[in-house]
Amino acid sequence: RVGSDHTSPTTNLAAVVAQAAPASGMEVGIGSLAEYLAAVGSEPAPGAPTWTGELRAASHWPLLPNVYATRPHQKRRRAQLEARLERYAEPLAALVPGVAWPAAELDAAWRLMLWNAAHDSAYGCSHDQVARDVDGRNAEVAAICDGVVTRSLATLAALSAAAGTLRWNPSPFEREGIPGLGWAVVAPGWTPPAAAPVGLRADGERLVLDDGTALRFTDEDDIGDLYTFCPPDGGTPMAPVTVEVTGPGRAWVRFNGSALELDLTRRPDERFVRIAGVVHNERPDHRLCLWVELPEAPDGHTALAPYEVVDRPLMGRPGRRHGVAGGGRRGGRGGRSPARGDVAACSRGHRADGPRDASGPGGPGRGDARRPVSG
Repeated sequence: RVGSDHTSPTTNLAAVVAQAAPASGMEVGIGSLAEYLAAVGSEPAPGAPTWTGELRAASHWPLLPNVYATRPHQKRRRAQLEARLERYAEPLAALVPGVAWPAAELDAAWRLMLWNAAHDSAYGCSHDQVARDVDGRNAEVAAICDGVVTRSLATLAALSAAAGTLRWNPSPFEREGIPGLGWAVVAPGWTPPAAAPVGLRADGERLVLDDGTALRFTDEDDIGDLYTFCPPDGGTPMAPVTVEVTGPGRAWVRFNGSALELDLTRRPDERFVRIAGVVHNERPDHRLCLWVELPEAPDGHTALAPYEVVDRPLMGRPGRRHGVAGGGRRGGRGGRSPARGDVAACSRGHRADGPRDASGPGGPGRGDARRPVSG
Protein backbone atom coordinates (compact mmCIF):
# COMPACT_ATOMS: atom_id res chain seq x y z
CA ARG A 1 0.00 0.00 0.00
CA VAL A 2 1.13 3.53 -0.70
CA GLY A 3 -0.85 4.87 2.27
CA SER A 4 -4.44 5.92 2.83
CA ASP A 5 -6.72 7.11 5.62
CA HIS A 6 -5.32 5.93 8.98
CA THR A 7 -2.61 3.83 7.28
CA SER A 8 1.02 4.59 6.53
CA PRO A 9 2.85 3.59 3.35
CA THR A 10 4.30 0.09 3.34
CA THR A 11 8.00 0.48 4.17
CA ASN A 12 9.17 -2.27 1.78
CA LEU A 13 6.94 -1.24 -1.13
CA ALA A 14 9.89 -0.69 -3.50
CA ALA A 15 11.26 -4.16 -2.75
CA VAL A 16 7.83 -5.76 -3.25
CA VAL A 17 7.47 -4.05 -6.62
CA ALA A 18 10.95 -5.19 -7.68
CA GLN A 19 10.08 -8.80 -6.81
CA ALA A 20 6.63 -8.70 -8.41
CA ALA A 21 7.75 -7.39 -11.79
CA PRO A 22 9.69 -10.49 -12.98
CA ALA A 23 7.13 -12.91 -11.53
CA SER A 24 4.16 -11.21 -13.21
CA GLY A 25 5.72 -10.72 -16.59
CA MET A 26 4.47 -7.13 -16.51
CA GLU A 27 6.14 -3.77 -16.18
CA VAL A 28 5.49 -2.70 -12.58
CA GLY A 29 6.43 0.66 -11.09
CA ILE A 30 5.53 3.23 -8.45
CA GLY A 31 4.04 6.45 -9.70
CA SER A 32 1.51 9.18 -9.07
CA LEU A 33 -2.14 9.10 -10.09
CA ALA A 34 -1.35 11.48 -12.95
CA GLU A 35 1.41 9.18 -14.18
CA TYR A 36 -0.92 6.17 -14.00
CA LEU A 37 -3.66 7.91 -16.00
CA ALA A 38 -1.12 9.02 -18.60
CA ALA A 39 0.14 5.43 -18.91
CA VAL A 40 -3.25 3.73 -19.29
CA GLY A 41 -4.75 6.41 -21.55
CA SER A 42 -8.27 7.77 -21.63
CA GLU A 43 -9.88 4.65 -23.14
CA PRO A 44 -10.19 1.35 -21.23
CA ALA A 45 -8.31 -1.66 -22.50
CA PRO A 46 -10.35 -4.05 -24.68
CA GLY A 47 -12.41 -6.35 -22.48
CA ALA A 48 -11.71 -4.39 -19.30
CA PRO A 49 -14.69 -4.27 -16.91
CA THR A 50 -16.40 -0.89 -16.67
CA TRP A 51 -18.84 0.58 -14.19
CA THR A 52 -21.40 3.29 -14.80
CA GLY A 53 -23.13 4.81 -11.79
CA GLU A 54 -22.39 5.77 -8.21
CA LEU A 55 -19.11 4.70 -6.68
CA ARG A 56 -20.32 4.19 -3.15
CA ALA A 57 -22.16 1.47 -1.27
CA ALA A 58 -22.41 0.83 2.44
CA SER A 59 -22.03 -2.91 1.76
CA HIS A 60 -18.44 -2.32 0.57
CA TRP A 61 -17.26 0.80 2.39
CA PRO A 62 -18.29 2.62 5.58
CA LEU A 63 -20.28 5.74 4.76
CA LEU A 64 -20.08 7.20 8.32
CA PRO A 65 -23.79 8.12 8.51
CA ASN A 66 -23.60 9.77 11.93
CA VAL A 67 -21.49 12.63 10.61
CA TYR A 68 -24.57 14.03 8.86
CA ALA A 69 -25.46 15.52 12.24
CA THR A 70 -22.00 17.03 12.83
CA ARG A 71 -21.56 20.72 11.98
CA PRO A 72 -24.82 20.54 9.98
CA HIS A 73 -24.65 24.24 9.12
CA GLN A 74 -21.62 23.49 6.92
CA LYS A 75 -23.41 20.70 5.09
CA ARG A 76 -26.42 22.92 4.45
CA ARG A 77 -24.11 25.71 3.31
CA ARG A 78 -22.34 23.39 0.90
CA ALA A 79 -25.66 22.36 -0.67
CA GLN A 80 -26.61 26.02 -1.08
CA LEU A 81 -23.28 26.85 -2.73
CA GLU A 82 -23.46 23.86 -5.08
CA ALA A 83 -26.85 25.11 -6.26
CA ARG A 84 -25.63 28.69 -6.55
CA LEU A 85 -22.69 27.61 -8.71
CA GLU A 86 -24.48 25.08 -10.91
CA ARG A 87 -27.93 26.62 -11.22
CA TYR A 88 -27.24 30.36 -11.10
CA ALA A 89 -23.67 31.53 -11.65
CA GLU A 90 -22.65 29.18 -14.48
CA PRO A 91 -25.89 29.16 -16.54
CA LEU A 92 -26.37 32.92 -16.24
CA ALA A 93 -22.79 33.60 -17.32
CA ALA A 94 -23.22 31.19 -20.25
CA LEU A 95 -26.66 32.29 -21.47
CA VAL A 96 -26.92 36.05 -20.90
CA PRO A 97 -25.87 37.94 -24.06
CA GLY A 98 -22.87 40.17 -23.57
CA VAL A 99 -21.50 38.49 -20.44
CA ALA A 100 -17.90 37.31 -20.79
CA TRP A 101 -17.31 33.81 -19.47
CA PRO A 102 -15.69 34.27 -15.99
CA ALA A 103 -13.34 31.30 -16.32
CA ALA A 104 -10.84 32.39 -13.66
CA GLU A 105 -13.55 33.12 -11.08
CA LEU A 106 -15.44 29.88 -11.64
CA ASP A 107 -12.24 27.83 -11.64
CA ALA A 108 -11.33 29.39 -8.29
CA ALA A 109 -14.81 28.68 -6.89
CA TRP A 110 -14.71 25.02 -7.94
CA ARG A 111 -11.20 24.61 -6.56
CA LEU A 112 -12.38 25.90 -3.18
CA MET A 113 -15.40 23.59 -3.28
CA LEU A 114 -13.16 20.62 -4.04
CA TRP A 115 -10.86 21.51 -1.17
CA ASN A 116 -13.89 21.57 1.13
CA ALA A 117 -14.89 18.14 -0.19
CA ALA A 118 -11.75 16.56 1.26
CA HIS A 119 -12.44 13.80 3.78
CA ASP A 120 -11.54 15.63 6.99
CA SER A 121 -13.27 18.81 5.83
CA ALA A 122 -16.52 17.36 4.47
CA TYR A 123 -17.49 15.17 7.40
CA GLY A 124 -17.13 17.97 9.95
CA CYS A 125 -15.40 15.95 12.72
CA SER A 126 -11.90 17.35 12.46
CA HIS A 127 -10.10 20.06 14.45
CA ASP A 128 -11.91 23.37 14.92
CA GLN A 129 -9.32 25.14 12.76
CA VAL A 130 -10.23 22.86 9.86
CA ALA A 131 -13.87 23.89 10.30
CA ARG A 132 -12.91 27.56 10.35
CA ASP A 133 -10.97 27.07 7.12
CA VAL A 134 -14.04 25.40 5.57
CA ASP A 135 -16.20 28.37 6.56
CA GLY A 136 -13.65 30.75 5.04
CA ARG A 137 -13.60 28.89 1.72
CA ASN A 138 -17.39 28.80 1.68
CA ALA A 139 -17.45 32.56 2.16
CA GLU A 140 -15.07 33.00 -0.78
CA VAL A 141 -17.25 30.80 -3.01
CA ALA A 142 -20.35 32.78 -2.01
CA ALA A 143 -18.63 36.07 -2.85
CA ILE A 144 -17.53 34.76 -6.27
CA CYS A 145 -21.01 33.47 -7.09
CA ASP A 146 -22.67 36.68 -5.93
CA GLY A 147 -20.40 38.71 -8.18
CA VAL A 148 -21.06 36.57 -11.27
CA VAL A 149 -24.82 36.47 -10.66
CA THR A 150 -25.09 40.20 -9.95
CA ARG A 151 -23.17 41.18 -13.10
CA SER A 152 -25.16 38.77 -15.26
CA LEU A 153 -28.54 39.93 -13.97
CA ALA A 154 -27.54 43.59 -14.30
CA THR A 155 -26.56 42.98 -17.94
CA LEU A 156 -29.81 41.13 -18.55
CA ALA A 157 -31.91 43.85 -16.92
CA ALA A 158 -30.27 46.51 -19.12
CA LEU A 159 -31.46 44.60 -22.21
CA SER A 160 -35.13 44.84 -21.15
CA ALA A 161 -37.25 47.92 -21.66
CA ALA A 162 -40.14 46.61 -19.56
CA ALA A 163 -40.67 47.74 -15.99
CA GLY A 164 -41.03 45.14 -13.30
CA THR A 165 -39.08 42.39 -11.59
CA LEU A 166 -36.60 40.30 -13.54
CA ARG A 167 -36.98 36.61 -12.66
CA TRP A 168 -34.62 33.76 -13.59
CA ASN A 169 -35.71 30.13 -13.69
CA PRO A 170 -32.75 27.80 -12.94
CA SER A 171 -34.75 24.62 -13.65
CA PRO A 172 -34.70 22.89 -17.06
CA PHE A 173 -38.53 23.02 -17.19
CA GLU A 174 -41.09 25.82 -17.04
CA ARG A 175 -41.99 27.18 -13.62
CA GLU A 176 -44.56 29.86 -12.84
CA GLY A 177 -44.76 30.81 -16.51
CA ILE A 178 -41.01 31.28 -16.94
CA PRO A 179 -39.31 28.96 -19.45
CA GLY A 180 -36.67 26.51 -18.31
CA LEU A 181 -33.22 28.12 -18.01
CA GLY A 182 -34.88 31.35 -19.07
CA TRP A 183 -36.06 34.64 -17.68
CA ALA A 184 -39.00 37.03 -17.77
CA VAL A 185 -39.96 40.45 -16.47
CA VAL A 186 -43.08 40.33 -14.31
CA ALA A 187 -45.29 43.28 -13.46
CA PRO A 188 -44.44 45.45 -10.45
CA GLY A 189 -45.98 44.12 -7.27
CA TRP A 190 -46.06 40.50 -8.44
CA THR A 191 -45.62 37.95 -5.68
CA PRO A 192 -44.96 34.22 -6.04
CA PRO A 193 -47.74 31.78 -5.19
CA ALA A 194 -47.90 31.25 -1.47
CA ALA A 195 -47.30 27.84 0.02
CA ALA A 196 -50.47 26.28 1.41
CA PRO A 197 -50.64 24.02 4.46
CA VAL A 198 -50.88 20.33 3.66
CA GLY A 199 -53.95 18.52 4.93
CA LEU A 200 -52.99 16.27 7.86
CA ARG A 201 -54.65 13.82 10.20
CA ALA A 202 -53.23 11.75 13.02
CA ASP A 203 -53.66 8.00 12.64
CA GLY A 204 -52.24 6.34 15.74
CA GLU A 205 -48.45 6.61 15.42
CA ARG A 206 -48.61 8.09 11.92
CA LEU A 207 -49.32 11.39 10.20
CA VAL A 208 -51.40 10.87 7.05
CA LEU A 209 -51.19 13.51 4.31
CA ASP A 210 -54.11 14.53 2.09
CA ASP A 211 -52.77 12.44 -0.82
CA GLY A 212 -52.54 9.23 1.20
CA THR A 213 -48.83 9.41 1.98
CA ALA A 214 -48.13 8.56 5.62
CA LEU A 215 -45.23 9.67 7.81
CA ARG A 216 -44.09 7.50 10.69
CA PHE A 217 -41.43 8.41 13.24
CA THR A 218 -39.25 6.25 15.48
CA ASP A 219 -36.59 6.88 18.12
CA GLU A 220 -33.82 4.43 19.00
CA ASP A 221 -30.89 4.44 21.40
CA ASP A 222 -27.41 4.84 19.90
CA ILE A 223 -24.21 3.57 21.57
CA GLY A 224 -22.14 4.09 18.43
CA ASP A 225 -19.25 6.48 18.02
CA LEU A 226 -19.00 9.82 16.25
CA TYR A 227 -19.18 8.13 12.86
CA THR A 228 -21.46 5.10 12.90
CA PHE A 229 -24.84 4.29 14.43
CA CYS A 230 -24.97 1.22 16.69
CA PRO A 231 -28.03 0.14 18.71
CA PRO A 232 -27.51 -1.43 22.14
CA ASP A 233 -28.07 -5.15 22.62
CA GLY A 234 -31.79 -5.76 22.47
CA GLY A 235 -32.46 -2.21 21.35
CA THR A 236 -35.48 -1.65 19.13
CA PRO A 237 -37.00 1.47 17.52
CA MET A 238 -39.54 3.13 19.81
CA ALA A 239 -42.82 4.62 18.65
CA PRO A 240 -43.81 8.15 19.68
CA VAL A 241 -45.78 8.76 22.86
CA THR A 242 -48.18 11.07 21.06
CA VAL A 243 -48.80 12.30 17.51
CA GLU A 244 -50.95 15.43 17.43
CA VAL A 245 -52.14 17.72 14.62
CA THR A 246 -52.06 21.23 16.09
CA GLY A 247 -53.24 23.28 13.13
CA PRO A 248 -53.36 23.43 9.32
CA GLY A 249 -50.21 21.63 8.15
CA ARG A 250 -48.73 21.63 11.66
CA ALA A 251 -48.08 18.74 14.02
CA TRP A 252 -46.16 17.67 17.11
CA VAL A 253 -44.57 14.23 17.49
CA ARG A 254 -43.48 13.57 21.09
CA PHE A 255 -41.11 10.93 22.48
CA ASN A 256 -39.72 10.49 25.97
CA GLY A 257 -37.07 13.20 26.17
CA SER A 258 -37.52 14.64 22.68
CA ALA A 259 -40.14 16.06 20.34
CA LEU A 260 -40.54 17.13 16.73
CA GLU A 261 -42.37 20.30 15.74
CA LEU A 262 -43.39 20.01 12.06
CA ASP A 263 -44.76 22.39 9.44
CA LEU A 264 -45.81 20.85 6.08
CA THR A 265 -46.60 23.00 3.04
CA ARG A 266 -47.03 22.66 -0.70
CA ARG A 267 -47.03 25.30 -3.47
CA PRO A 268 -49.63 25.12 -6.27
CA ASP A 269 -47.15 24.08 -8.99
CA GLU A 270 -45.11 21.61 -6.90
CA ARG A 271 -45.51 17.84 -6.75
CA PHE A 272 -43.69 17.49 -3.46
CA VAL A 273 -44.19 18.49 0.14
CA ARG A 274 -41.92 20.89 2.02
CA ILE A 275 -41.23 19.86 5.61
CA ALA A 276 -39.81 22.37 8.09
CA GLY A 277 -38.99 20.90 11.47
CA VAL A 278 -37.50 21.76 14.84
CA VAL A 279 -36.12 19.03 17.11
CA HIS A 280 -36.58 19.65 20.84
CA ASN A 281 -34.06 17.34 22.48
CA GLU A 282 -33.32 16.69 26.16
CA ARG A 283 -31.59 13.31 26.11
CA PRO A 284 -28.26 12.09 24.71
CA ASP A 285 -27.26 9.36 22.32
CA HIS A 286 -30.30 8.44 20.28
CA ARG A 287 -31.50 8.63 16.69
CA LEU A 288 -34.79 9.90 15.30
CA CYS A 289 -35.93 8.45 11.98
CA LEU A 290 -38.65 9.31 9.50
CA TRP A 291 -40.35 6.48 7.59
CA VAL A 292 -42.43 7.30 4.50
CA GLU A 293 -45.31 5.06 3.43
CA LEU A 294 -46.43 5.69 -0.15
CA PRO A 295 -50.01 5.07 -1.29
CA GLU A 296 -48.73 3.08 -4.28
CA ALA A 297 -45.90 0.57 -4.56
CA PRO A 298 -42.79 2.27 -6.03
CA ASP A 299 -40.35 0.66 -8.43
CA GLY A 300 -37.39 2.78 -7.36
CA HIS A 301 -36.49 6.13 -5.84
CA THR A 302 -34.78 9.37 -6.77
CA ALA A 303 -32.17 10.87 -4.45
CA LEU A 304 -30.09 14.02 -4.28
CA ALA A 305 -26.35 13.31 -4.53
CA PRO A 306 -23.43 15.74 -4.84
CA TYR A 307 -23.82 17.58 -8.17
CA GLU A 308 -26.51 15.22 -9.50
CA VAL A 309 -29.91 13.63 -9.05
CA VAL A 310 -29.67 9.84 -9.17
CA ASP A 311 -32.22 7.07 -9.68
CA ARG A 312 -31.72 4.07 -7.41
CA PRO A 313 -33.45 0.70 -7.15
CA LEU A 314 -35.31 -0.19 -3.99
CA MET A 315 -32.90 -3.07 -3.46
CA GLY A 316 -29.17 -2.79 -4.00
CA ARG A 317 -26.81 -5.71 -3.68
CA PRO A 318 -28.33 -8.87 -2.16
CA GLY A 319 -29.40 -8.23 1.40
CA ARG A 320 -28.88 -4.47 1.19
CA ARG A 321 -31.71 -1.97 1.02
CA HIS A 322 -31.21 1.58 -0.13
CA GLY A 323 -32.63 4.24 2.21
CA VAL A 324 -35.34 6.32 0.57
CA ALA A 325 -34.69 9.91 1.58
CA GLY A 326 -36.04 11.59 -1.53
CA GLY A 327 -39.04 10.73 -3.68
CA GLY A 328 -40.33 7.30 -4.54
CA ARG A 329 -41.12 6.58 -8.19
CA ARG A 330 -44.52 5.02 -8.40
CA GLY A 331 -44.72 1.77 -10.28
CA GLY A 332 -47.31 -0.98 -9.83
CA ARG A 333 -50.46 -0.41 -7.83
CA GLY A 334 -51.69 -2.02 -4.67
CA GLY A 335 -50.49 -2.17 -1.10
CA ARG A 336 -48.25 0.18 0.79
CA SER A 337 -44.48 0.22 0.53
CA PRO A 338 -42.75 1.54 3.65
CA ALA A 339 -39.59 3.40 2.70
CA ARG A 340 -37.05 4.39 5.32
CA GLY A 341 -35.13 7.66 5.11
CA ASP A 342 -31.83 6.57 6.61
CA VAL A 343 -29.72 9.59 5.79
CA ALA A 344 -31.53 12.84 5.10
CA ALA A 345 -34.39 11.82 7.36
CA CYS A 346 -32.42 10.74 10.43
CA SER A 347 -31.23 13.05 13.19
CA ARG A 348 -28.79 12.02 15.92
CA GLY A 349 -29.56 13.62 19.27
CA HIS A 350 -27.18 14.97 21.91
CA ARG A 351 -28.30 16.67 25.11
CA ALA A 352 -27.09 20.23 25.49
CA ASP A 353 -25.39 19.58 28.83
CA GLY A 354 -24.14 16.07 27.99
CA PRO A 355 -21.76 14.48 25.48
CA ARG A 356 -21.84 16.36 22.23
CA ASP A 357 -20.32 16.51 18.81
CA ALA A 358 -18.85 19.66 17.35
CA SER A 359 -21.83 21.46 15.91
CA GLY A 360 -22.88 24.70 14.35
CA PRO A 361 -25.16 27.52 15.50
CA GLY A 362 -28.09 26.43 17.59
CA GLY A 363 -26.25 23.71 19.49
CA PRO A 364 -26.74 19.98 19.31
CA GLY A 365 -30.07 18.36 18.71
CA ARG A 366 -31.67 21.37 17.09
CA GLY A 367 -32.11 21.98 13.40
CA ASP A 368 -34.32 23.59 10.79
CA ALA A 369 -34.15 21.86 7.42
CA ARG A 370 -36.48 21.80 4.46
CA ARG A 371 -36.54 18.65 2.39
CA PRO A 372 -38.84 17.48 -0.41
CA VAL A 373 -40.78 14.30 0.25
CA SER A 374 -42.63 12.97 -2.75
CA GLY A 375 -46.35 12.34 -2.49
